[in-house]
Order: sequence, then structure tokens, then C-alpha cells
Amino acid sequence: MSWNYRIVRYRSGEGFGLHEVFYDDDGLPWGMTENPATFVSGTDEGPAGIKGSLLRARVDAIKRPVFDEPDEGKWPGKPPAHEESQCADETPAQGSPLCSGPFELLKEARQYVADAGSDESSETQRNSSDLLVEIDALLDSRQTPAGSVR
Repeated sequence: MSWNYRIVRYRSGEGFGLHEVFYDDDGLPWGMTENPATFVSGTDEGPAGIKGSLLRARVDAIKRPVFDEPDEGKWPGKPPAHEESQCADETPAQGSPLCSGPFELLKEARQYVADAGSDESSETQRNSSDLLVEIDALLDSRQTPAGSVR
């Protein structure tokens, strides 16, 4: 199973929202969060956790096309039969993006943005360049939860 942030066009025609969309092993979407994404972080991750999530959301929103919400029961993918959680806070299995620490997410986001920068669109290249500067600044100033510089 995988997921990413997508701008979703609601089937009701009432607008758009930023949601997490979930995909099966074949890459087909099988569901999305009921409510639009919110960005909250625990004290262990601090502001870096929110910044990492916001960067990932921003990159996904820029790189991926708008997702049209399927009609109820018409999702092309199949949800997993059962997924065991190995994270302390009952999020998906260890190693999944939802269990990664903020700095691992930033490193993933940096690679993702660098790849998006090779897109032909000059707007995407400009946005990618701006994001790389922001990500590099966060990575350069990163701190461990104990406050010491890594």
C-alpha cells in the first residue's frame, strides 16, 4: 500500500480539498481520508514534523494532477485485507511514510522535488527550485529531539 497527498475535485461539485489518497499494490486508488488534510505534530517531532508534512503536501500538489473523487463504491483499487500496525501511535506499518521521522520525510521530499524539477514545465521548475532551497535550509538546521545538532 502507498499514499500521497492529492488535490481532490469533489464529485458533489462543491470544490476541492487536499486529501491523502491511498493506493493498492497495483497503484490503483482505493480510498482517501474523509476530511481534508490537517497538519499536527507531537512534541517529539516538533515544528520540523509539520514543516516536513507541509513540504511533502506542497510537492505532491504541484507534481500530481487533480484527482477526481470517484462515485461511492466505484474506486478502481482494492483496500488491503488487513494491515498490521507497528508504529507506537497506531499508524501504518514501520517504514511506511506515516511512520518516518521528520528528517527522513524531508530527505524523501528533497529527492521527490529534485525529480520534479526535471519536468518540462517552467512553473514546476521554478516551484521545485524554491522548494529545494526551503528543504535544504530545514535539513541544514535540523536538530534532534534532545536539542543537539545532528
